[in-house]
Formats: sequence, C-alpha cells, structure tokens
Amino acid sequence: MWKKLTLSRYCTVNLFSLTARYLTTVALCRGSRGPPVPSAVPKVTEEYLHTQFIKKELPQLLSLLLAPEAMSGGAATLVDSVVPETSVEAMSFLMEGTSDDRRILPVADLARLQTQTTESGYSKITRTFSLAKLQAWIFSLLSTNPFGVDMCIAKRRHTPSVVAPTLPPVHVQPLLIGKTASNRVYAPESRSLVLFSQVTGQTLVRDAGDIGGSGILIKRCHNSTIYLLAPIRFVRVERCNNTVLVLGAVQQFVKLCHCRNVRVYTVTRQLHVSDCSDTTIYACTSNRPLLLYGNSNLTLAPYGTAYDNLTADMTTTGLRVTPNVWDQPLCTGTTAATAAVKRSSSSSSGNEATRSPSPSQPKCYRLMDPAEYFDFSIPFEQAGELTRGKLRPGLQYPIPLPMAFKQAKAARQRSILEATKSIRRGLEGVSQERSTAYVQASKEIFTEWLRDNGYQREIDALGALQMVTSQP
Repeated sequence: MWKKLTLSRYCTVNLFSLTARYLTTVALCRGSRGPPVPSAVPKVTEEYLHTQFIKKELPQLLSLLLAPEAMSGGAATLVDSVVPETSVEAMSFLMEGTSDDRRILPVADLARLQTQTTESGYSKITRTFSLAKLQAWIFSLLSTNPFGVDMCIAKRRHTPSVVAPTLPPVHVQPLLIGKTASNRVYAPESRSLVLFSQVTGQTLVRDAGDIGGSGILIKRCHNSTIYLLAPIRFVRVERCNNTVLVLGAVQQFVKLCHCRNVRVYTVTRQLHVSDCSDTTIYACTSNRPLLLYGNSNLTLAPYGTAYDNLTADMTTTGLRVTPNVWDQPLCTGTTAATAAVKRSSSSSSGNEATRSPSPSQPKCYRLMDPAEYFDFSIPFEQAGELTRGKLRPGLQYPIPLPMAFKQAKAARQRSILEATKSIRRGLEGVSQERSTAYVQASKEIFTEWLRDNGYQREIDALGALQMVTSQP
C-alpha cells in the first residue's frame, strides 16, 4: 500500500508495501502536535492509523539508513550516528512534501532548506544528517495530510456535475448525488482527489472539466450508473453493489475491492481486484490483471465501448492499444471458495482434512464466452464538454476486439437480421388488427424483460438526465 505522509508546509512520506497495493494519504505538518483537525474528520480513520503507525516505527525506519557497524554498536552509537546525505536522497523514493503548499519536493531537498537545516540536523561541511535530529524533525511535523481523503471530506468542496436520480424522473436536483467531495480547488494537480460516496439509484456523469487528471475514490455506491469520461490519474472502487462504472483512460491503476455485482469498463495501465464477486470487467490493460485474495465468479472481457475523446485521453495518459493482456490475469492469494474450505478444514476435529488439500484449486475467474459479449453504447455525445440532450449514435471503437469476439458479434447481427426478415414474412397477408396486436404484445414482453433485468431503471435515469441537461 502506498501511504503518503505530507509535511503540510514541509514534507511528505510515501511508504510502499506489497500487502495492500493502493494509494492512501497521511501527512506531516508544522508544529509539535500538528494543526487541529476539523471536527468533521473522524478521529479513527485509515489515515489516522497510518500516521500513528509511522510515529511508532519511525526509529526503525530511519535505522535502515545506517551502516551495519553503527547498528551493531548499541544505543549510544545510534544516538550519535549520522546519516549520509546520499541515504536521505535515496529515501526521497519514499518521502516527498512541500514547503509552501504548492510545490512538491523530495524530502532531502526539504531537509536542506536554509530554514530547516538546524532542526533537521544537516551539516553542509560533512554532508550528513544527525540521526537524532532528523528523527525528531520528521516526528514533529507528522499530522493529517491536507490533500488526503479525510481533509477532502472535512472541507466538502463540491464540483458541478450532470446527474439524474432514477426515481422519480421529475423534480430533479442535480447536486443531490450522495456524498461527493473534491480538493481540486486548493490541492496541487498531482494531488487532486475526487470522492463519490453513497450514490444510490442514480445516473452520474462527469467529464474532463470536473475530474480531469484527478484521482478518483468511489465508495458504497449502489444501483447506479456512473460515467467518468475523462483522463484520470487512478481509480479506487470500494464496497459498491449492483453498479455500472464507465471509466475514461486511467493513467496509473484501477483497484476494486469488496464489490458485488459490479460491471466496469476501463482502459488502464494496471488492474487490481480483491474480495469481489459476481463482477464483470471489460478492460484494455498493458499489464496482466492482478487478482488478489477472496475473489469469486469474476468475468474478464475485452473493452467494448468508446466516447468521442477516448483516443485523445489515452494519448494524454500515455496509454496504448497494444499490448492488451486483459485475458492473462495473474492470480495470487486464495479464492473465496478456497478460503471457505480452509476455514471448514481448520475447524474439523481430524487432521486428515488439513493434510489432504484439493488437487486443484477452483479458479476465481473466467474469460467471457464471445457469444455472451455485447458492445456498451455510451448514450450521449461529447465534444470537449457534454453535449446536452443527445443520445449517442454509432461510434467506431478505437480498441479492436479479438477475432473470436468480432466473429460472434457478426454472427449475432446476421441472426438478428434473419429474425427480422422472418417476422416480416410472417406478418405478410395478416390483417392490420392482428399485426397491431402482435406488435403490442411484443412491446409488453420486452418492457417486462427490461423491468425484470433492471434495464428499465437505466432507461428512466437517462430520461431524467436528458431533462436535466435540456434545462437552460
């Protein structure tokens, strides 16, 4: 997991761990106790716990920068030890921050600032840092990250969006979309963050003017369709159910965790999935998808949608059409089924169950059968900004489908054409009354199918969305 500690006014720390693999933010601020945290920020959060962990483990972290002979010399030697300038520069891989809340600098550059050398223990003559002073300097600046999720929620800065509730389709209020927050107004571009939380039963649309270049966090959204049609830095999706996510070009990674019955369309550099079930991912990715622990019933499919600025957004984020290894996932950890078997085995009285593992663990994913594949049409046009009140006509997809999917798609189109011709032939010579009755019965059956499968909700939401965008 990436943990970012910012010295708010002075330094940021990024720690990398192979156990969590995602970006979180914690911060460092001026003062022995740091600035007061607004009451809107929960007292015990992930960022708060990360900060406390760093405070506790900071001596061990810095001791890794010492030479082996210094570490073996006892506590007295450690107190008097110095850290070479090159070691602190190497630590800039883990730490960075700002002295003016605008420009992000490596921790070594911050520690060498004229106003900080006394406190950080830097000597220009020997080009070394005093270990004790460096530790005290970092510890004194540790506090909540001003650009993190907690502060973003506390300040609650909204940005305009196009959104429509599904029910009712009238009396639309565009800003009532669950909990949304953004730090784009005050954060550096490289630290901008947009949060969507508890969006329920709605269709939400954001374009580059709202979220371009930002990191996105989507939490606890249910029964909704969310379009984020812009170049995005990264996307984290947590605890969402029965939701469709259409993402633009994602520069760094897309991470899904604790999701159920979610459908995702994404072009990204890296894809991470953990503890998700009944989820379908349509992806174009240059790195093998990483399937972590607790997944079950995942379906992987090729990316099958487009919007007007997709090609330009891919160029902006440095993404390419090839290589595309969506169908070559790397599975690590255990599947949900395997974990259940292990729990059952460990609770059994005998030892035979634990000594005789299954010869082959069940796969947590499958590749979509080409016969099941359908293109996803984004139902509006884009020309830099959202074009109001228009449904999306046919569009050439810039990411080619695999040959098997192309053939299955062509075969389906032929079968639809043949069925249409067969119906027309069957209605030849039929009275107008019976023909009208047949059409009416077909509409009723189709409407019932839309309602039973949840597609009627999406249609109603798009109708409400069109009402919102057509308003002056």
